Amino acid sequence: MPHPKWVNTDQCVLSGENVRTFSKGSLLEHNGDHRRQTLFFCGHSKHKSLLFNGTLPLQSAKRNVERDYAVVGTCEDTNITPTVLENYIPRYFQGALNIYYMGLDKHVQNSNPLKR
Repeated sequence: MPHPKWVNTDQCVLSGENVRTFSKGSLLEHNGDHRRQTLFFCGHSKHKSLLFNGTLPLQSAKRNVERDYAVVGTCEDTNITPTVLENYIPRYFQGALNIYYMGLDKHVQNSNPLKR
């Protein structure tokens, strides 16, 4: 396969390269592969989470989320998560949605005043 910088995603998928193909049951070991969301919640057990998009890892992850987490936010619904948290734990998260929206218009860059 040519260097990834020279090939776009469509070319990779059409050629069937493993770099961009996420086939159900495949053993993907890429750092950025999409199993990571499931792996995080299913406990990282090899026999449960090794296969991509498998039924067992998904069921295990769902069971753990329902049992161990009160709220799970998603990147796709970033604005909804503060609302849920404000209502679920208002004493701690009061005003979280306002703070979220105030920060959208700002360009924030972390800096260390001790470094020059």
